[in-house]
Amino acid sequence: MALQLYGAPLSPYVAKIMIQIAAKGLDIPIVSPPGGTGSDEYKKLNPTGKVPALDVNGTILPESAAIQAYLENTQAGKSLMPNDFLESAGVIATSQIADLYIGENLGALFGQMNPKTRSDDIVKSRLDGLMKGIARLNAVIAPGPYAQGGTMTLADCTIAPLLFYVTRIIPMFGGGDPLADASNVAAYWEAIQRDNHVAGVLEDMGVALAKMQAG
Repeated sequence: MALQLYGAPLSPYVAKIMIQIAAKGLDIPIVSPPGGTGSDEYKKLNPTGKVPALDVNGTILPESAAIQAYLENTQAGKSLMPNDFLESAGVIATSQIADLYIGENLGALFGQMNPKTRSDDIVKSRLDGLMKGIARLNAVIAPGPYAQGGTMTLADCTIAPLLFYVTRIIPMFGGGDPLADASNVAAYWEAIQRDNHVAGVLEDMGVALAKMQAG
């Protein structure tokens, strides 16, 4: 079966698939979208124009959650979902909390990085939402080494790239340590960075971010 992933490590949603690929020991090449993200050329393949998207023998599968589910259900390697139904639901719930309450606020803040075009009202609203999201995640996450139980799951693939940006974005807007009042998340973040599969992807994200900031 021929698979390839459209994306780049700068996106946390691509990064979570990259962690999954690494943790499962899969050999799936990661390529740039033809014409770039959002281009007409890429939209001919993937109408959303967004990344990630998985090419499965010519069929394009968009959306990171769908890609995660497909890879988990069709590919060999380490399972990243518990066999117990309730534990499995917990992994999904924790991932959703991170995506909905942290990821969406981060996405809005990315558009406010330029001080010349920044809306103070949007920044304040999204920073408040982000801190509430961190508090919600703190209430359900284990303090490490992994988010749910003692082994890596799809929740870790989702959460680690988001925390990479949380710990960088808030200080850029003049905030302090975003995890200061979230002891479980802080301990988890310290621990998950030591996982080899996660560390490699976070390093790629750091390199990509540095290149973007350098212009």
